[in-house]
Amino acid sequence: MVLVVDGDVASRESHIAALNAAGLPSLSTANAVEGLALLAAEDIALVLCDAALADGSGLDFLARCRTSHRGVPVILTTEEGSLAVALLALRTGVCDYLVKPIPADSLVQVCTRVLQERDVLQQIDRYRRAASCVESPHDLIGSSRPIRELGRLIDSASASRSTVLLTGESGTGKELVSRAIHRRTQGPGGPFVAINCAALPEPLFEGELFGSRKGAFTGAFADRIGFFEAARGGTLFLDEIGDLPLTVQPKLLRAIERKEIVRVGDTRPITVDVRLIAATNRDLKKESAERRFREDLYYRLHVLAITLPPLRERKDDIPLLVDNFVSRFNRDLKKGCLGLEPDALKAAIAYDWPGNVRELENAIERAMHVASTPYLTAADLELVPGGLGPAPVESDDLKTSLARHEAEHISRVLTKARGNRENAARLLGIGPSTLYRKMNELGLHALEPPL
Repeated sequence: MVLVVDGDVASRESHIAALNAAGLPSLSTANAVEGLALLAAEDIALVLCDAALADGSGLDFLARCRTSHRGVPVILTTEEGSLAVALLALRTGVCDYLVKPIPADSLVQVCTRVLQERDVLQQIDRYRRAASCVESPHDLIGSSRPIRELGRLIDSASASRSTVLLTGESGTGKELVSRAIHRRTQGPGGPFVAINCAALPEPLFEGELFGSRKGAFTGAFADRIGFFEAARGGTLFLDEIGDLPLTVQPKLLRAIERKEIVRVGDTRPITVDVRLIAATNRDLKKESAERRFREDLYYRLHVLAITLPPLRERKDDIPLLVDNFVSRFNRDLKKGCLGLEPDALKAAIAYDWPGNVRELENAIERAMHVASTPYLTAADLELVPGGLGPAPVESDDLKTSLARHEAEHISRVLTKARGNRENAARLLGIGPSTLYRKMNELGLHALEPPL
């Protein structure tokens, strides 16, 4: 239901007729008091309010709406030449504005768009509430089908101490899953030891993994245990297993099969009871076929295989992930961020996040450092309009030049449209709210229509 609040009888009746003809049920009133009463009594999805009401300005009505009915969007209508009032309204919470006289098709188009955006935000809120009600014993954030399936696989892997191979794109949370399996595995609670195979130089790898005896090489002044012994009774997590040197792979295979290791410079085997979890973003089957990874080691690791879903396949979880990151960085950075603006959240959901959860986490942290308002914008997240990806990296000179030309072009079009933002937006081929954001970014807030 659309509520029209307008003291002008002709405007009010014209709006009601256009909305009803378009299949948008509506109610109307001439003043703010009755408008607030209707808001409380009826199921109002959108308010169309005139800036000048007989018993108080539309801005006062807006402020009262935001206090008691924050979830209901408001479109402001104003007379020609009242651009400053409209811009002020946009900065205080109005989602859009229209300049009278308003063509019926423009009125219906804007109202339909705002109602569709409201539906999207309500769906996002439902996702968030549903996800927050799901208690995950795996520390997995989300309630999407891929995450529920991942939780089931973690439970299955935790029921034994068999070797697990985690595959998936970078940033999907393979170490998080490995820790969840470790915590839930039955048996003695040994340590969790993680090693990144890509971070160790090949000459040091064997000694780091299996340990070394005193005098085994220059600088070995004492016996030294390796990661296998450090993880005894617990879990050894080998991240980026695809980068394991070929020279070390036979010894790792022996350690897995016999549950024993031999330190560098020694001949005595040492028994180690270790649960091994390996992870990679590579196709190890293809790597083994091309002789870059031992085939027998691949099959030994591939006892229990779990593929982690990329974030683009579980977008329903993005609102809850955002809430989690904002809450954490508020604590860590001593910030007071209230979350994402609706447009920013929609852009985040539309974006495919090739870096997955890690990229989203980094984007939120970076945005909270640079944001100038309590709500993060799409610009703070460095997402281009439409959520198609990160804003391109530009040199300072190019960025400054483009911004200057963009500001000059928008100023010319606004002048041509005699300050009418809706008409200017139509000429520019963008929405009125997008035009306002551009004006805000380019420092055109004080722009007034010509007299």
